[in-house]
Amino acid sequence: MRLYNSLKSKNIKATIAPTPRVASKSCGISLLINKDDIETITGHFKSIRNLARANKLQLNTTDCIVCVIYGEKDELNDHYKKIDEFTLNIGE
Repeated sequence: MRLYNSLKSKNIKATIAPTPRVASKSCGISLLINKDDIETITGHFKSIRNLARANKLQLNTTDCIVCVIYGEKDELNDHYKKIDEFTLNIGE
């Protein structure tokens, strides 16, 4: 919810949706974003990582994830390929 509210305050369109079972075995929510906003999302993830470091908090690899529900890795838009330093799940 914090990421959604942060994006909304910056006038970035995002939609909250249930996480599809193919992406997670547990109950959860997903944030649907436009491909054009990937750079902004990556910036938020970097801020989260830096804040965690500054406060000596452990940040798990599953704390910042972008999921692309449909398609294959070789079909990704170049913007998504910039997320390689964070977890990117494709069609999983």
